[in-house]
Amino acid sequence: MPSFLDSIRLHDKKTALIESDGNGISYSTLFQEVDDLCSKFRKAKDVAILICKNNKASIAGYLAFVTSDIVPILLGPKTPIDFLNNYINIYRPRYLYLDFFLDNESYFVVESKDGFHLYVSKEDFAIENIYSGLRLLLTTSGSTGSPKLVRVSERNLRINSEMICSSLPMRDEDIAITTLPFNYSYGLSILNTHLLKGLSIQLNEYSVIQRDFWELLYDSKSTTFGGVPFLYQQINQIGAGKLLSSSVRYLTQAGGKLSGAPLESIYRTCAEGKIEFYVMYGQTEATARMSVLSPTDASKHPGSIGKAIAPGRFSLIPYDVEHTASDHLVGELVFHGENVALGYAQKLTDLELGDEFNGILKTGDLAYFDEEGFPYIVGRINRFGKVRGVRFSFEDLEIMFQNLGFNVVVLEIEDKLFLLANQDIDIALIDETLRDNVGLRFKDFTFKKMVEIPRTHSGKVDYASISYELAIVEKSV
Repeated sequence: MPSFLDSIRLHDKKTALIESDGNGISYSTLFQEVDDLCSKFRKAKDVAILICKNNKASIAGYLAFVTSDIVPILLGPKTPIDFLNNYINIYRPRYLYLDFFLDNESYFVVESKDGFHLYVSKEDFAIENIYSGLRLLLTTSGSTGSPKLVRVSERNLRINSEMICSSLPMRDEDIAITTLPFNYSYGLSILNTHLLKGLSIQLNEYSVIQRDFWELLYDSKSTTFGGVPFLYQQINQIGAGKLLSSSVRYLTQAGGKLSGAPLESIYRTCAEGKIEFYVMYGQTEATARMSVLSPTDASKHPGSIGKAIAPGRFSLIPYDVEHTASDHLVGELVFHGENVALGYAQKLTDLELGDEFNGILKTGDLAYFDEEGFPYIVGRINRFGKVRGVRFSFEDLEIMFQNLGFNVVVLEIEDKLFLLANQDIDIALIDETLRDNVGLRFKDFTFKKMVEIPRTHSGKVDYASISYELAIVEKSV
C-alpha cells in the first residue's frame, strides 16, 4: 500500500489548490514545489517547525516535511515569538519554515519564496532515535505555548483520513473552502481528506465576518466548509446564513457543542437551501474526528455527537456525577481506534517513544448513551463545580446562558467561580435562570466584564489563557 503522501501524489493533473485570484494549482505542480523544498533537506530524521497558513507555500512546506521523514511541529499563524522560541529551545528543530524573518543567530535562511523562509540550524540537533513511525507534532487544544504536544503517526493520518472520507458525502467535483488553520486538527483533517481524495481546496484566509469571504465562496462555487461553534455563532450574528451559495452541498461542525439560536439558524438555513449539516466530534489525540452525526440521525437524536466512525468504537468508564441525565449511566467517554495518536511529548527525548496509547483514548469528556447507542456529552471531568452542595457542569451553564443570548464563560480559579463576558448581561435574568435551573444565585459567582474573550486560532475559548491571567490578577488583589 502506498504511503499517505504517495497516495496524494497519484492525483497528478487534478486541481489541488485554488488561490484567491482563481488560479488553479494541480497536484503535479504542487508536488514540484514540494520536491524543490525536499532538495534542501538532508536525508535524516529531523524536527522542524512550520507556521500553518491557508496558502500554497505553507501547505507545500507541510507536505515536504512529512514526505522527507522530517517531523514538523505545526503552529498557528501569528504565534508569539516567545512561544516559538520556547518550542525551539525544547525540541531543537533543524528546520524552521516561517512567514516572517526571525532574529536568531542559531539559524540561517536557505530559501525565501512566496512569503515563507526556510531556516536551517547552524548546530547539529540530530536525534538518533526518533521513533520511525512519528510524522507530526500537534499542539493540544487551547495550548498557550505549552511544550506538551501530541505525537501523530503516518498510520494515524491515513486511517483517520479514510474514516472521515467514508463518513461524509464527498464527491469528485467538491471544492472545500478553508475556514480553519491546519495546525488545528480539525483544519488539518479537512486538508488531508480532500488531498487524499484528489479534490480541490479553495484557499481562503478571510474571516466569515468579512464580505470577502462570502464573495470568494460565491465566485469559487465551493461546495463545503467546516467550522467550530464560534464560526457558526458569527454567521448567525451577522445574518450571513442567507448568503450561502447555491453551490454549497454540505457543512460540517466540530470543536464543541453548538446549541441555541445559532444551531436553529444553521439548521433552518440548511433546510431552506437543501444543504446537509454534519456534526462531528474529535480531539487532537485522535488525530482528528471520532464520530459523526448525519442530518438524518440529527432529527432523531438532537444533541448527540453521533456514533463512532467505523471501525472505531466508544465505551464508557462509569463516573460518579450528578447530572440531569442521571437516569442513564454517565461515564468518561473512551474511544478505541487506530487513529488514536501515539501519545504525548513534553521534551526532546519523548520523540523516541513509540505507541503509548495503544489505540485507546480516554477523552476526559463525560457522556451517556441513549437507548439506540447514540452518545451525548454532558461535560468535562475537570469542568464541574460545587457550591453549597450543588454540583453543576460549567458547559451546561454556558449553553444555558447562550440560549438566553449571552456568551458567558464559566471558570473556577483557586476555588473561586467566575462568570466572564465581553458584553452587558441582564443580571436579573441570569440570577433567575440560575435559581430556577441549578439552585444557584448570581452572587455565588464573581462577574468580570472583559474587552474580549481570548480565543485560540481555531475559535475556541482559550480557557488556559483566561485562567492564567485571572490567577495572576486574583493573587495580586
